[in-house]
Amino acid sequence: MKIAIFGFTGSGKTTVAKIVAKMLNLPHISPTFKDLAARRGMSVVEFQKLAEKDPDIDLEFDKALKEMAQRDCVVSSWLGPWMVEADIKIKLRASFEERVRRIRGREKLAEEKAKEYVREKDENNIKRYKSLYGINIKDEEIFDLIIDTEGKTPEEVAEEIVKFVKRWSDEKMHHT
Repeated sequence: MKIAIFGFTGSGKTTVAKIVAKMLNLPHISPTFKDLAARRGMSVVEFQKLAEKDPDIDLEFDKALKEMAQRDCVVSSWLGPWMVEADIKIKLRASFEERVRRIRGREKLAEEKAKEYVREKDENNIKRYKSLYGINIKDEEIFDLIIDTEGKTPEEVAEEIVKFVKRWSDEKMHHT
């Protein structure tokens, strides 16, 4: 079973996906621009700006994601639900303010810097994926489950996902 988890910056997608993967005893796949940027000694925002000018970066990244997700796994990435043949596609949602609060803590940024970081990262990805693939990542139609993560711990969100996955799995077993 392949599960793809998506969410905008600071929504909790990677944190929650790691917990879900552990609970379901599946590998977690989460290639990130953050990793690629670090390898090149750049910030994520700098690397995204480079990717805006060089579409090969995204194409290479997304090809690698597809290759990594050839087996049962939990994928957490921006384009996972669109790029991976996932059985279950999940979106995690949180308000802009909540996502900024989380990013402030994670990246150790001042309020204004965190707001700028979240806004830039979201807008950049929305624009790039639309122009590169014609994908509107704001469209929620493709998701099997949408969870508001605000006021919930990552463990509570993961629990919700695992319950959904088990129900889905049971229903699938009964229909075959």
